[in-house]
Amino acid sequence: MDLKRILIVEDEAIVAKDIELRLKEMGYEVTGMASTGDKALSILATNPTDLVLMDINLKGKMDGIDTAILVRKTHDIPVVFLTAYADGPTFERAKLTDPFGYILKPFEERALQIHIEIAFHKYQVEKRIKSREKWIESVLNSINSAVIATDIAGKITYINPSAEAFLDIQSTQLLEQSVLDSIQFHDDSVHPMLTHPIQLVLRKGTPQLFDQIGLRVQDNPPKTVQLSITGLRDHGDQLIGSVMGLSDISRRREIERDLRIAQQSLSSRIEESSKSLRKKLEHTQMQLTLNHQTIKQLRKIERRYTHLVGGNGADE
Repeated sequence: MDLKRILIVEDEAIVAKDIELRLKEMGYEVTGMASTGDKALSILATNPTDLVLMDINLKGKMDGIDTAILVRKTHDIPVVFLTAYADGPTFERAKLTDPFGYILKPFEERALQIHIEIAFHKYQVEKRIKSREKWIESVLNSINSAVIATDIAGKITYINPSAEAFLDIQSTQLLEQSVLDSIQFHDDSVHPMLTHPIQLVLRKGTPQLFDQIGLRVQDNPPKTVQLSITGLRDHGDQLIGSVMGLSDISRRREIERDLRIAQQSLSSRIEESSKSLRKKLEHTQMQLTLNHQTIKQLRKIERRYTHLVGGNGADE
């Protein structure tokens, strides 16, 4: 198993050496020791490192907090702060770097090891979460349906590219905006709905589904869409927001219109054909009736003729 590699950034040489010995006894590999922020960044550029132990009070143009910001930005590895000072302003500045630990000097060896192991664990969890978030974002970005997400207050937190294209708006125009103010729904594309559909979801988590509903984004022209809204929940099943799916049904409406027109045309043609057939049938029936009457007349004449011819023969 590979040793976990740690860089020590400490401007007091004796303290740095003591930390190095302790870390090696714990089973860690020390990739280097730096007394300034610039030296720390130089070591990181050439020596793969898994974690940085960073003294906050460094000499030079950058203190430990400034250096930690650059470490996180350029190398994305966890930083654990070491400091003899716990004053409020320093702690508040340190928090802005999103540190993985904050150890006060003097510290016990066991406490140092616990903080380091917790930092490694938190970093691995964070990497998995980021990886999963990236995967989810990639999936959402690749689908054709428009997707918009909000937090529990109704503030828009995510818009996928399909939603931008469908709504003809840049995500920056909607992100961090209230969905209640930015996106309006209309029951007939003219009159706004009295209760915004998303409010029912954010209040009670009740899913909403509309096969056909009017939508207007800011001052853009209204659209007719298919809408679905579901609640977004955390691992504890607590409602934390909503996810809205929008589908363009304009093509479907065109097809439905064309089908209605075709159906009406077909019905009209069937009716015309039926009328023509009825007329032909009536005409044929009339001809048959006439033919039948003609045949009866001919048979009657034939009988009379036979009778006359037969009678004359008997007299001779």
